[in-house]
Amino acid sequence: MDSEQKYTEDSITYEIDEWFISQLKSYSIESASEIIKQIVDILPNLPKRNGWSQTVAGVTDSDDPEFFVIEFLKQDTEIPMLVDIKPIALDDYLDYILNKQSIKYYSDDTETNKEESSPPKKND
Repeated sequence: MDSEQKYTEDSITYEIDEWFISQLKSYSIESASEIIKQIVDILPNLPKRNGWSQTVAGVTDSDDPEFFVIEFLKQDTEIPMLVDIKPIALDDYLDYILNKQSIKYYSDDTETNKEESSPPKKND
């Protein structure tokens, strides 16, 4: 049985499966760090689906972007778990965008929620 590691970042607790870590090692340190930051930032916004894994796609912000898909579990009564990560083609990434299953989609949702919850700005 794979051991799982638990992480807490800014009150977000999540687990990372050993398989995810072994696959993440195929990315550069910079890309891997960016990928983890991207997924942790949107983790609270990802939908819950009991009994089924889900996927979300992303892209690194570099001169040579890397497109990837992350498999995760997020259920009602359990800590979210990152299960797998794999590289994907640009066309596949665009399909994820169309299906509203991209990190950008959930990140934009986070920004919208922040703007809606912030108090109105005063005019000088």
